Amino acid sequence: MNFKTSLILIAVFLMNIPLFAQDTFSVSGTVNGEDGLPIPGASVVVLNTTRGTMTDFDGNYTIDVSSGEVLRFSYIGYAPQAVAIANQRTVNITLLVDTSQLDEVVVVGYGTQRKSTITGSISKVVN
Repeated sequence: MNFKTSLILIAVFLMNIPLFAQDTFSVSGTVNGEDGLPIPGASVVVLNTTRGTMTDFDGNYTIDVSSGEVLRFSYIGYAPQAVAIANQRTVNITLLVDTSQLDEVVVVGYGTQRKSTITGSISKVVN
């Protein structure tokens, strides 16, 4: 074969490679809380991968997945949920409040400083 024919065959072969990776599709939906209000900033991650996204201000998200992958939805103060994808194009989720996570939040205030060196706000609690 001459060089031109070989080059054309290689180009045709390389153009067909992306056709094998076309099993992904886009999934979108909304993440709401128990009260029905959207949750902005909720995390949507494909398990066992580094692919993920966050919901927008209206609780909407869009992510590319393959059939059989699992999406994990989570947000602080809510119990995480996992959903297996089987050719669904829309997945709407309602996250349930998880009160056990509230034990993990600790507010600590201690130490002394001069008012002139502090740039933040100051509160005084009197018993």
